[in-house]
Amino acid sequence: MMRVPHISLWTTISALMLCGCDTGVQVEDIPPERLLAISSFVSPQDSLIAVYVYKGQKVGSVIKSDSARIRDATVKVSNGSKHVNLSYNQSSKRYEAENLFRNSEPGTILSLEVIAPEQLTAYATAVIPPKPNDVSVKGTRVGKDYLFSVNWENPGSYKFYNVWAEVEGEIRSSIGIFPLITSIDIPDNSFYFPSDKQASGRNSESGIVNSAYDATSERVVLTVTVANVDDTFFKFYKSFREYQTWLANTSDNLPNFKESVPIYSNIRNGTGYFAAYNSNKKTVSIK
Repeated sequence: MMRVPHISLWTTISALMLCGCDTGVQVEDIPPERLLAISSFVSPQDSLIAVYVYKGQKVGSVIKSDSARIRDATVKVSNGSKHVNLSYNQSSKRYEAENLFRNSEPGTILSLEVIAPEQLTAYATAVIPPKPNDVSVKGTRVGKDYLFSVNWENPGSYKFYNVWAEVEGEIRSSIGIFPLITSIDIPDNSFYFPSDKQASGRNSESGIVNSAYDATSERVVLTVTVANVDDTFFKFYKSFREYQTWLANTSDNLPNFKESVPIYSNIRNGTGYFAAYNSNKKTVSIK
């Protein structure tokens, strides 16, 4: 499954209730308590398809995730020629099924249908973007840190992308065990948010594994993932970041006189996102 850290759907639902469900889609005639809130990423790289489903709440009501979670919906994903029915997993609290679309080509359209009790329905589509090619990672030691660059080929003029890194390794000391930390610097972009600045042809980003050579673990392994994301993926994160900025400038003592920022959604009869990505990764051993 996708390991990219992402905004929790429950945070999104709370934000949407505060914003009066102004999601940027045509839902004006549907009261918030009749909306389905949905969160799902799909990709040819994932072994599972996972979908989170919640029911909206009345504006002004106390929002509780457990009571809003829907456990008995019918959830289906299709590519037009075949479909898969998802089942609710009590442990992960989401709907899951084996990904039957792992060999999907770029441009494949996947459709999501959710039917919940009380005749609540929601629909969405996602388009598989092109896959980044020729991912490579090169690094060097600088003091105790490991500085690296990741390079890849954008086969066309596709502009929406994200890059993230994970590191395996730890530092043991007399005061505890601490995992190594890595980060990638994407200009003009917040932590783990996608960008629309991908150039045609060769691209690169730089990153660091802090204190990599202080690690006491036998192995230190870095994995970098480059993903092309669809426009829904990008627009949702962009609008959520703008909402966070608006919220940060709002308080009881200092109200924000600007209009609240709508959070983008591609869910018909609901809110949230059904988004696609296509990724390529590279793993290197630091020690």
